[in-house]
Amino acid sequence: MRTPIFFFGRVMTILVVAGLCSLVVTADASAQGRLRIAGVYPITSAPYGNSYGDWAAAWWQWAFGQPVDTNPLFDETGAQCGNGQSGPVFYLAGVINVSGSAERTCTVPSGKALFFPILNVECSNVEGNGATPVELRACAAGFADGATGMFLEVDGERVQLRRHRVTSPSFAFSLPENNLLQFFGVNAPAGSCIPGTSCEPYLAAGDGTYVMLAPLSDGGHTVHFGGSLPAFGFSLEITYHLLVGGA
Repeated sequence: MRTPIFFFGRVMTILVVAGLCSLVVTADASAQGRLRIAGVYPITSAPYGNSYGDWAAAWWQWAFGQPVDTNPLFDETGAQCGNGQSGPVFYLAGVINVSGSAERTCTVPSGKALFFPILNVECSNVEGNGATPVELRACAAGFADGATGMFLEVDGERVQLRRHRVTSPSFAFSLPENNLLQFFGVNAPAGSCIPGTSCEPYLAAGDGTYVMLAPLSDGGHTVHFGGSLPAFGFSLEITYHLLVGGA
């Protein structure tokens, strides 16, 4: 089994994503499930018809599906934050660089919920992390167990992250040319099939701490978040400057 590929360049993929939240919530909470403090959907809810685990899988499919040169994970300024976004939920991403830190400015459309991991990891069959859904989920959980020091602050207010650990179902995914796994030296050609097989699908599972937030009020918001995996010498700290409803 491979060890994780971290943002600053090792092997498998840990993603820590900027999250955001607002004390002013504009969504219809009754339509999407009861909200908790600061517009955070409970981990047991199904925002927009999907569980947290389903959204975690969808987030990874979004991250895998974009080439390195335009992938928001490699963006240090926020210029790429809108790439690949669609539907009612807007994804936020961490950073793949040497320092594990970034300061971004990002415009978010009005009325979009926000889904992001504070710190997360995936395991896939193309990386040699297992062959079955059970094996892949166990692999991801083993790496995620080491996460520590996770925090999220929105507009200067600390957001509680208790009970927001999520293990995704296994999911198939596709890769473009110049993809995330190739960046870390994995033999992962563009497409959705493991090389040398009769199209055995790329399959992965993820684990980590995630938050789904109801749409923010229009205007500016500042989000500061981070965490670490001490066993691998990995840490992350990101500040997002968000303009909701901007042009």
